[in-house]
Amino acid sequence: MKGIKRYCIIVLIMTFGVICNGFSAQAIDKEFGSIAFQHLSYLSQNIGERVAGTKGEERARDYLFQAFEDLGYDTEIQAFSYTNRGTTVDSANVIAIKRGSLKEEIIIGAHYDSVRGVEGVEDNGSGVGVMLETAERIKDLKIPYTIRFIAFGAEESGLRGSNAYVAKMNASDIANTKAMINLDSLIVGDNMYVYGGLGKKGFVRELALDIGKEIGIGLQTNPGLNPDYPKGTTGDWSDHAPFHQKGIPFGYLESTNWEIGDMDGYTQTEKHGGIWHDPSKDNMRFILSEFPERMERLNSYSHILTKLVLQLAAAEPSSIEHINRLVEYARDEGGITNDGAARALSTHLTAVKHYEDKGSIDKAAKHMKGFVQLLEHQKNDGQISDKAYHILKVDSMALEKKWNK
Repeated sequence: MKGIKRYCIIVLIMTFGVICNGFSAQAIDKEFGSIAFQHLSYLSQNIGERVAGTKGEERARDYLFQAFEDLGYDTEIQAFSYTNRGTTVDSANVIAIKRGSLKEEIIIGAHYDSVRGVEGVEDNGSGVGVMLETAERIKDLKIPYTIRFIAFGAEESGLRGSNAYVAKMNASDIANTKAMINLDSLIVGDNMYVYGGLGKKGFVRELALDIGKEIGIGLQTNPGLNPDYPKGTTGDWSDHAPFHQKGIPFGYLESTNWEIGDMDGYTQTEKHGGIWHDPSKDNMRFILSEFPERMERLNSYSHILTKLVLQLAAAEPSSIEHINRLVEYARDEGGITNDGAARALSTHLTAVKHYEDKGSIDKAAKHMKGFVQLLEHQKNDGQISDKAYHILKVDSMALEKKWNK
C-alpha cells in the first residue's frame, strides 16, 4: 500500500490539480488496494457525479460493463425503471458471472451511483473499486461455487437496483445463494466494520472477523450500544437489505463509527462527522487532505474481501470453526433435520479440531475424511438437505486437501 500512499502524496503536492487521471496500477505492482484505487479514481475523477438516471450513471455503467468484460466475465446489463415524483427513471445493474461446478453461488455487490453534487469517492466508488479488485484477483482461479458480482444502480434512490435484482430471483435462485456480500463506503469512517445477520445467520460476518484477525487487520463489528441495532447487525439501508429480507445470509463491509452521534452508524468520523452525501466532503481533494492515511483501507478491504470470497466459495480452506458455524446454521434453517444429526457432525468436528491443535495433521485429515463420509451417510438417510450437504462437503474437502498436501 506504500505505492498508493506515495501516489497520493504526489497528488497533494501538485496543489490539488486533476487527481489520479491516467493512474496506472502497474506503477505500484498491483499491491492490494492498487487496482481498487485505479477504478475509484476513474469513477470519481473522470466521471464524477453519478446520479440515477443521468448521463453520469450511464457512463459509469458502461465503464463497469467493459471492466468486467475485459476480465473475461460473462457480463450483462439488467435494465430497470422506476417512478420518482411522476417521472420515469431508467437505471441498470451490471452483472458479471464466474461459473463454478456447483449450482450454489456467492453474490458480491456494491452500488455505483451517487447523490447529486458529489464525486462519490467514499459513497460508493470505494466499494465498487474493491469489488473490481477482487474480481480481477480471482478471475483465473478454479472455484467450486459460481461467483456473481453485481454493480447496483440507483441505490441512493431507495435501493432500486438491488430490489430490482432480488425481485427477479425465483425460489431456486434464493435457495442456491449461499451468501451475499455488500460493500458500501469503505474509506473514511473511524473504524472498519463487518456486519451480518442475527445468531447463526451471522456466519459470513464471523468468517470475515476471523480473516481480519489472521492477516492482522483491525476489522470489528457493531458493538450493539444502540438497542435498535443488536451487536453484529446493522440497519436495512444498503443493498444487502433485499437479500436479507429473503433470508439470504449476508456480510456487509463498511467504515464508520458506531460509538458517536446517535450510535446508529451514520456519524462516520469524530473529526468531520458524516462524509457521505456531502458535496464539500465526498471528494478526492477533501479526503486526501483530511484523511490521507485512510486511503489504505482499500488495501485492507481488498485483502479481506478476496480471502472471504475464496473461503466462502471453498477455493481456499477456511477453518473448523467456520464449518461448525455452517453446521449450526444448517440446523437452525432446517437443512439438517434433527438435533442428533447436527450433534454428530459437531462432535466429529471437535475431534478434528483436537488433532489440529495438537499438530497431528495426518489424524486431523483422516478424521475430516470421516466427517465427509458421515455427511454422505446422513444425506442417504435423508437427514441433511442437498444444499447443506454440498456446502459442508466442499468446505470440508478444501480443508482436507490442505492437510494432505
